[in-house]
Amino acid sequence: MSAAIIAKVRQYGASDGFDNVITYPDATISLYIADAQLVVPASKLGNKATLATAYYTLHLMYQSSGNASSSGGSKTKEKVGDVEVTFSAGSSASSGGGANDKYLDLYNNLIKNICRGGPMVLNGR
Repeated sequence: MSAAIIAKVRQYGASDGFDNVITYPDATISLYIADAQLVVPASKLGNKATLATAYYTLHLMYQSSGNASSSGGSKTKEKVGDVEVTFSAGSSASSGGGANDKYLDLYNNLIKNICRGGPMVLNGR
């Protein structure tokens, strides 16, 4: 299954450079897939589990690649001695990713009709 997910990641992520086998070898993508599999409810998705896992893997890769931008905030730079740190002050990016994360949008659109939240059943009633 991992080979199928890697193939989809390379196919759908080509526009962001995720098809580059030098920058993103299979071993690196496999690490992202392992993280994505902790989140994706594969048992509920059936034959769409591979695609959902690929989309969520691309979301994780996109977030860590620096392509994702947060909304708001200004760049602040501090230097103490030889150490210089740059960060965004007052960033308001949501915990689910930046506003332009197309891969998270694709993932959410894929699972929205399959994995609906329902009422919580308490005490077997």
